[in-house]
Order: sequence, then structure tokens, then C-alpha cells
Amino acid sequence: MSARTESNTARRRSPAIPAAVLAVLSSAVLAGCGGADANQPAAAPKMSDLTQHASVVYKKGETGRKVQEIQVAQGSLVYIGIDSDSDGIARLDGYNVTLKVSAGKKATLVASADYPGVFTINFDRGAEHDLVARLEVGTK
Repeated sequence: MSARTESNTARRRSPAIPAAVLAVLSSAVLAGCGGADANQPAAAPKMSDLTQHASVVYKKGETGRKVQEIQVAQGSLVYIGIDSDSDGIARLDGYNVTLKVSAGKKATLVASADYPGVFTINFDRGAEHDLVARLEVGTK
């Protein structure tokens, strides 16, 4: 018998996995996948529940300005509209988010509130840095 004939014969004789074994294995896998589990997480909140909006107004040279406090839930997507009477950079410290702001034009700073804590929003005009708001991200 040639080598080619032997390998073809050996291939035909190789044992196949019995159907009963496949049935047992597949039912075991399926049993582990189904059914309600008390440890499963609750349904995800609606996207509208995770979106927060706020606005900040910055006026150059304004004294006695109250720092705005913004509170959001951890996991929220935060949109902060910024109006300014001068050009500058809005900066959300702790999140490494910056936004160029042009005088008289509304700009929107967007961040995902992933980390709990209190973070400052500053407005930078060259060497001048003004605190304009605090973002408090609460835990879930």
C-alpha cells in the first residue's frame, strides 16, 4: 500500500465524537447560560438620565463673582456651555479637558464624569487664570 493510500485509510478510521457526548456537552453549556440570576446587574439607566447640562458665564475683570457649583452623578456625560466676553481656554482640571473659547461665542465643554470628586473649571487668558466653577461628581 502506498503512503498516500495509508493516510487516506487512517483518516477514514479516525474515531468521530459520538452524538451522545456532543448532546451532553452542549446541554451543559446551555444550562450555564440561561435563567434569571439575582446577581445580574439592574437594567442600564436611560441615556437621558446620564446626561447633565450646565452653563457658565465668564466676564473679564468681574470682581466678587461667585464660583458656580455643578453637581453630577458619576457616569454622566456632562455638557457645560461657556459664554465669555474674552478669548481664552476653559480647562477642566483632573480630567485633562480643555476648550478654546472665543469672545461672544458660546462653546461647550464635554466630559464623561468617570471619576468621583470635586474638580475645578478654570478660564485661562494668557497668564491670567480664573476659577469659574467647581464640578462635583458624586458616586453612583
